[in-house]
Amino acid sequence: MGYDQSQRSSSSGVLVAVLVAVLLFAVMAVLVVVVGGLFFVRSSRMPSEMVAYEQVARAEAVQANADATVLRLQTEPRMVPALPELTPLPAFPARPASTRAPAKIVSVKVQLDRQGDASVDGEEVDLDALKAHLTALKQETNSRLSLELDADAECQFKHIVFVLDMCKEIGDIDCHIASIAETVIQE
Repeated sequence: MGYDQSQRSSSSGVLVAVLVAVLLFAVMAVLVVVVGGLFFVRSSRMPSEMVAYEQVARAEAVQANADATVLRLQTEPRMVPALPELTPLPAFPARPASTRAPAKIVSVKVQLDRQGDASVDGEEVDLDALKAHLTALKQETNSRLSLELDADAECQFKHIVFVLDMCKEIGDIDCHIASIAETVIQE
């Protein structure tokens, strides 16, 4: 009845042979990958090491060149060009004492109330007449003016700007806005 053992052993032998071939192929593939990886790592590291060696060599060459230049400059005699002979400046007449004296400064205090009415050093002055008053004061004293502007906290800003613009228009007036410690800012 025949059970054929020869066929069975030949098919299992083929199966074993195929498995051995696949395993050998896999081992060979792993070896190829490992060897290729080592070669790649080794070859990629070599150029970077060579670049580092080249950079060190260049730095040493630059340092040697700098050292040689310093040594040459220290040992060579220095050549200093001759200076041309200077001619004296012509004498200028002295200025009169009045022009050399520092300019006087006259202080003026301008106050603005809530309505924008002005007073100069306690005297009430119309805003339009303020310009004429300051111009006349500047011409009479022949000095620079230092104006302190003290405005009420409720004075409209347009009046303050008017006085500042007027000072700029007259010229040579130092304007300062006074601060009021009692001013309460309402939120």
